[in-house]
Amino acid sequence: MTVAVNNGPVVISTYRATTDDKDNKIDAVLMARAAMRLSPETITRVTIYFYSGADLTHYKEVTLSTGDLSGFGAGDLNKEQLLSSVNLIDHKSQDAVSLSNFIKATEASHVRRYEVSSTDSKGRVVVKTQLESWLLDSDAKYEALKLADKIIAAAPAGTIKSVHVKFTDPENAAFVREVDLKADEVHSLQQKIADALSPLSLTVQHSNAKQGQK
Repeated sequence: MTVAVNNGPVVISTYRATTDDKDNKIDAVLMARAAMRLSPETITRVTIYFYSGADLTHYKEVTLSTGDLSGFGAGDLNKEQLLSSVNLIDHKSQDAVSLSNFIKATEASHVRRYEVSSTDSKGRVVVKTQLESWLLDSDAKYEALKLADKIIAAAPAGTIKSVHVKFTDPENAAFVREVDLKADEVHSLQQKIADALSPLSLTVQHSNAKQGQK
């Protein structure tokens, strides 16, 4: 998830782990309560944007204030009463703000930790990392290719013969995808991708002007 704080109000952008509205409301309440506990005097309102990797045309929004949660904390509301009061609004992803938040959520999902083994006697390296289960298998393959390309390029020439990438879903450790790549295949595949992208135009601009100069 991505979290932004602006003089009190907090905005959280993340992907939905489920399409069930009740589960999303529960997640929203837990996230809002956790944020408010960090600074009760300054964080009084939290807005959560839930995006879906399967449907990029819509997102859901929940806004909660300390007043919304105070009744539950004091015992005046039970869990069902609290959830029924939470308003989960469905929006179309058309305005610039929602698209910006979507991009931030996407970028955040790609900030990962990597565990890379030493090269074994056969020149094989194993990489363990996380990748969300909703991403397509083709995305997993491309992520594995990019990782293998970086690792092979960083090692002394000829020392790495193959790279094995193991992706585990951060929300479900039982969901694992694995990709094997031979070193001599990596360069060939990257070249094919570069050739396929060559028809696309890319404009590069350089500006030497400093901010404030005319």
